[in-house]
Amino acid sequence: MKIGVAGLLIAIICLSPLTIEPATANSECSTDQQFYGSLTNLKGKREGIISNRHQEHFWITADGVFHALINNGKKQNALQLFSSINGIDWFLQITFSNTNHRSHPDGFLKDDILWIVYPSSDDEIFLYKLSYAFQTKSWWAKTNTIKVYQQAGYVPDRPTLAVDRWDQIWVAFSELDQKTNQTLIKVIKLDGNMGGLNCCEAVPATFSISTSSIKSARILALEDKIVLIYTDKINDGKKNEDYGYSLNWAYMPLPYLSNSEWITGGELLQYKSDENDPHGTHFNVAKDSFDNIHIVTRAEKRIIYLSIKNGNSIQIDQARSITTESSPPYMQISISENNEIYVIYPVRCMRHEKLNFNVKILKSYDLGETFQETAILELDHKNHPGNPRLEAPENFKKTLPILWQIRKKNRKYEMLFFDI
Repeated sequence: MKIGVAGLLIAIICLSPLTIEPATANSECSTDQQFYGSLTNLKGKREGIISNRHQEHFWITADGVFHALINNGKKQNALQLFSSINGIDWFLQITFSNTNHRSHPDGFLKDDILWIVYPSSDDEIFLYKLSYAFQTKSWWAKTNTIKVYQQAGYVPDRPTLAVDRWDQIWVAFSELDQKTNQTLIKVIKLDGNMGGLNCCEAVPATFSISTSSIKSARILALEDKIVLIYTDKINDGKKNEDYGYSLNWAYMPLPYLSNSEWITGGELLQYKSDENDPHGTHFNVAKDSFDNIHIVTRAEKRIIYLSIKNGNSIQIDQARSITTESSPPYMQISISENNEIYVIYPVRCMRHEKLNFNVKILKSYDLGETFQETAILELDHKNHPGNPRLEAPENFKKTLPILWQIRKKNRKYEMLFFDI
């Protein structure tokens, strides 16, 4: 692993464990901007309809149509792509037959092309390339599904993908060696045609190999580099240690050459051992139009924000808490076409003299320098949030659409739609 590269200045703050004041149990929901959601026909038999947090499952095409990739929780045919004109009534586009309740996908939308990557029910990683027909509001496959990865004795999981400006596709995922019980982050590269000599080339990575299962990666493509945001252990995850795992980053300069190597960016944040994040997925990432990377996560029950500013030099803005109240780890970050940053997170707060589960939205007009509360999503008393999972698109143009998973009395799960 390289530590630096000639000609590139990296400005990195020496990080120490984040000091956070104890979170308050609840607070007043002080904003006047209140929104109530509409019940959709998106449903699932298990909790993780839109899991995991470091992956993307929600997009908006140029015609304003919404598209969501959900897992219905079934043992077969679990992964499904839906579309909706109004966000409430969704129609099924595609069912992925070789999927089950453990198939947690990721997707990337560029113009009218949607790439989808997912783990199959047979411990494989598949990539699907879809083209959107604006007249019929439908998706069709431009090529056959490509098997990106399969190796006997290894279990790949939780993939993410990125597409660089040469239309090369990069897929990152965690891989468990069933013999040694070691897990590592693996990266695969293939060309935009999803075939040929450059298909499915493994990009060497020698970091993040351990017996810890707290390990996931989000891969992003900037103009001049591929960036990997990933979690990994610090001290074998021992419960008697204060800090058990960390959020880290590395990057690969572009264009990619046969002798290219990952350059370590270092540690971004340390988490305590009791964060209850079994796979290291409790973070969400978005990129603005300046190629800056914005990250939200949770530590010690508070929402944490940090950023990686990209340019002639790389500036790491140190992680800081942007909330005071206790919050479950179901945060999202979205960026508007004007580079306004929205952080969405659930919280219990006082409303109408009752302690309710709500979702707060913070907004930044200055690329994350400051945040202010801008809206709150209300939950009807008839609905129970369960674990309040949220999904919002990484980028949007006009209004911000949000999906909020709720739990029904019959232990089934449905989605509420909000348009902010």
